[in-house]
Parts: sequence; structure tokens; C-alpha cells
Amino acid sequence: MKRVVGTVLFGLGVLFVVLAVGLPLYVAPAVTKLPYDLKKSTSLVEAKNATFLQVKSGTPTIHTSKDLRSTTIVVPQPILTQELQKEFSDKAVVWDVYSSTARIDNGEKISESSTEIALDRVSGVPVNWNGAWVNDGTKTNTKFAGQIYKFPFHTERRDYAFWDGELGATAPPAKFEAVDSVGGVEVYRFKQTIPWFKTVTDETSRAVLLSNFAKTAKTGDIWYRNTRTLWVEPVTGQFLNVREQREQEFRDDAGGKTTLLNADFQYTKETVDKSVVTAKENKTKVQLISLYAPIGLGVLGLILIVVGPLMMRRPSGYNPEHRESGYPV
Repeated sequence: MKRVVGTVLFGLGVLFVVLAVGLPLYVAPAVTKLPYDLKKSTSLVEAKNATFLQVKSGTPTIHTSKDLRSTTIVVPQPILTQELQKEFSDKAVVWDVYSSTARIDNGEKISESSTEIALDRVSGVPVNWNGAWVNDGTKTNTKFAGQIYKFPFHTERRDYAFWDGELGATAPPAKFEAVDSVGGVEVYRFKQTIPWFKTVTDETSRAVLLSNFAKTAKTGDIWYRNTRTLWVEPVTGQFLNVREQREQEFRDDAGGKTTLLNADFQYTKETVDKSVVTAKENKTKVQLISLYAPIGLGVLGLILIVVGPLMMRRPSGYNPEHRESGYPV
């Protein structure tokens, strides 16, 4: 009976060792990818006491000391993703992203835009897809680059290229700053610092700004700067907090400066708390498959491989002649 049990234990030990090797090699890569069945998600950032430009009925007005809320809704597109799998080779997902900024006091919208983008399922960077676009009043095909909506699975302590809506792919990188904590979860903190630069101002916007805020000037341009801080859970690459300190000025040739935006946006507590819960769940799934389960199975397998043969051995001192001669064993 011991031989049978020992054989079974030895076989289980070999199986567990094989599983310990196979889980991180074959199963873990499947859970460290953006899923095809990802649910729609919403994130909110708010800016207190902001200064901003609002256009109503064609008339621009500068408001100060008002609170703003920006809403970003990510809607995965599984049907379009499936249709493009031949082109993506099972490596990308398509998302539609809807963004809007509104006043908190009366709900009036200040700006809105929509985006369609294809992201690499592991790195989170945009894939080379001609169907990507941005619509902020005019739909424009866009070649995205760098991190945008998340960081890679197993984010490293290094600098990453990060997309900016104004500079695009030429924006400075998001630089790794420090290991931090959000909601009890270890995160990596990155900061992208965009110094003042002159944006491309269309003639219609320039004319409106000159006629309302710089009547003695002949021309002018919109300048922009931003400091973006990102708190990233490194196993999943998920944002747990985001802060953007955005500023825009209209600078005219008469020396005048008009603040068009000065707002310090940051994730709401609700969004931070929800992100922490989701990150903890996803991190546990990834680590269970890629780390904890392989270690546990490997140790148990080795123990069984050692114990199994020991149980298959007959007791020491056993002599079949004893039984044949009638002496007790």
C-alpha cells in the first residue's frame, strides 16, 4: 500500500513542479494583458478656485475662483477590436475615450472632446493604426505615441515617453521620481514637466481673443505649460492618482497677458478609492499566477518528489526469510 501511495505522491510532485514552471511561462502572460472584456470606466478630476475661459453664445468670458470638474469615460470597443485582430495580431484593443470639463456650480460645459485609439495590451502604448483620431470640434486623424491612459504591466523605475494633448509625441518624458503610497498600495511617482511654449493658434481664435482682451494689439499667441504628476501601481501599470497643473495665457504683441486657464486638477477621493480597490484586485490576480502559485507549487512538488520514493521503500531490516521460517517480523 505504501508503494502505491508513494508512487502517487511522486507523480503529483512531478506534476506540481511542471505547473510551477508553466504558470509564469504560459499562464501569467495571459493575465498581464488588457482584457478584451474590459468594462466601461469613469474617472473624475477636480480643480478648486480655477481661472478659465468660457465661451457662451460666441462671447468669451474669463471666470475666476470657480471649481471645475473633468470627466473621462473609457468605453472599450470589443466589436471593432475583433474586426481588427488580423491587423493587430491579438496584441491590441480599441478604446473610445470621452472627456469633458464643466463648472461644478452650474454644470455648464467648458470643453469636450472624444478619442478613438488602439493600445498595445501589454505596454499600454498606442499601436500604429491609421484609424486613430481625436475630435475636439474637428475630427483629426492622430498618430499617438507614448503612454496615455496607463503604464505597462510591471512598470519600471525609469523615465517613460508620455503623450500630451498640446505637444503630442514631442512632450518631455514622465520622469520617475520616487516610490510612494496611495491608499496603502505601493506606487511609483512620475512627473512630466512641460515648460511654457507657444501653441498653434488658429486665426479665428486669435481674432476673438484680440477683439475681447487685447484691443490695442495686432496679433498674439496662446502659450501653455503643464506639470503632470502620476501615481502608478507598478504591477498593473494602473493610475491610482493623477494631478495636472495646467496654465494657458494669451500673449499679445503689445505686451499684454491674459490668463485663459489656471487650474490644478486632481483625482477626486471617489476616483482614488475606486482605483485603489481595482488595482489591489488586479495586482493579486497577477501575483497569484506569476509568483505565489508557482512558488507554492514548486516547493510542494519538491517535497512530494522526495517523500514519494521514501514511502515506496520497504522498511529497513526487512528479510523475506523471516516470514518463510515462521518467525515474527
